[in-house]
Amino acid sequence: PLAQHLENAGYSVKLACSDSISADAPNYVDKIKGLGFAVEIVRIPRQINPLLELLGLWDLYRTIKQGHFTVVHTQNSKAGILGRFAARLSRSMFIFH
Repeated sequence: PLAQHLENAGYSVKLACSDSISADAPNYVDKIKGLGFAVEIVRIPRQINPLLELLGLWDLYRTIKQGHFTVVHTQNSKAGILGRFAARLSRSMFIFH
């Protein structure tokens, strides 16, 4: 709903989702794409794995930097930490968690 409200208000919206699909939401990315949103898949592992987390940070940084995003909104603990760090590195103006 937040993405739809932002798009309806005239903002360009792009979503980044983890490639780790949980058992309770196996079609989450398909549902988002079905609503017409662009989705970037990033590598953020569910388990603790510093190397994969660094790769996820790189994916998020690259996505944010290439997209020239002014606003970055994160959710969830691990993605929130990595996403906020990537947003700061890419010099996004507004970061919300």
